[in-house]
Amino acid sequence: LRGFVMFKWIRIPKGIALLAFLFPWLTVSCSGKTLAQASGLGLAFGKMDISAQIADQMQKSPPINPLLMAAMLLIIAGLVVLFRKPAKAGLLVFITSVLALGFTGLGMARYSVGNMRTAIDPDHMDPLAHAGSTMLNVQFELGFWVCIISLIISTIMAFTVAREERRQENMLPPMQD
Repeated sequence: LRGFVMFKWIRIPKGIALLAFLFPWLTVSCSGKTLAQASGLGLAFGKMDISAQIADQMQKSPPINPLLMAAMLLIIAGLVVLFRKPAKAGLLVFITSVLALGFTGLGMARYSVGNMRTAIDPDHMDPLAHAGSTMLNVQFELGFWVCIISLIISTIMAFTVAREERRQENMLPPMQD
């Protein structure tokens, strides 16, 4: 019974994780001036709000991020499982939560300061680009952290439910023909 009650509550952190994709996830700044900002959804689909200062220097928009797209789809899949309640639902929700958490982390690794510096000066040959890239600041915003925390909470809750399902499965007497 405890697992069933918790199972219903997993919808909340899963839903919050999905909604967090609509809020700001990333801000790139240099010397205190914002150069670019993006929501989780924007990062997934390659859309950033670029400041006018650097817009003319960018030849193309950032690429889509298939890992963040996969994370969103896994969160949605987990929500579908939560509403459909198939057998072994706790395990399925646990798996979707763990994978979404992993894909979100890996997808955001693309936007680390080191990767941004490499994108600015891939050959490490331009001293001006190198000097400018050292002032680069990449900040993960509230939407990202809310998504991560919500996925951690849903993972823990789903693990608890899956463990309870397993325990109840082992307690049932075997079916007789």
